[in-house]
Amino acid sequence: VETATNIGGAGNAIRGIFFAGETPSLVNTIQFVTMSSQGGSNDFGGTLSFGKIGHNGAVANSTRAVTAGGYTSPDYSSKIEFVTIMSAGDANDFGDLIIPKYAMGSFSSPTRGVFCGADPGTSPNTTDDIEFIEIATLGNAQDFGDLTSARMAGAGFSNPTRGCFAGGYTPTAVNTIDYIALTTGGNAV
Repeated sequence: VETATNIGGAGNAIRGIFFAGETPSLVNTIQFVTMSSQGGSNDFGGTLSFGKIGHNGAVANSTRAVTAGGYTSPDYSSKIEFVTIMSAGDANDFGDLIIPKYAMGSFSSPTRGVFCGADPGTSPNTTDDIEFIEIATLGNAQDFGDLTSARMAGAGFSNPTRGCFAGGYTPTAVNTIDYIALTTGGNAV
């Protein structure tokens, strides 16, 4: 529907959801694709409460897709919003991140969503924070632990038990891969 960069994406086995981005202006659109069919994206039928850009974090379980943080010129966001994946409409308020940030890595298990590393908008412009939410319940993010080093714009990926955060920059490129056990809190290894 809309060509955009710097989007956040998450989904379940049926639908992929794309949150916001830049077209080059900030947008607050929500788009989706049906995994079993080819073709472009579709309008989700609603919007986020404000335009976001810059690798807003996105996580999901089988029912709900959640987006967190982002860049809203000239500010960084701490807002967390969600949609019900199979129902069209506007995003709803979920809670807030501990600190405003963008360019974070994100991943999830069927129960927990994790946001790590980021640009918090203050010097040195990287953080080692790991925050988490329980996707099925509303509320603010909580502290999980710390990455092995502060960095931003890394990639997140996971299975139901282990989450990984790879790469990023500090402002030089980083080739480190950290991991956490999703069911317990603690620092990354």
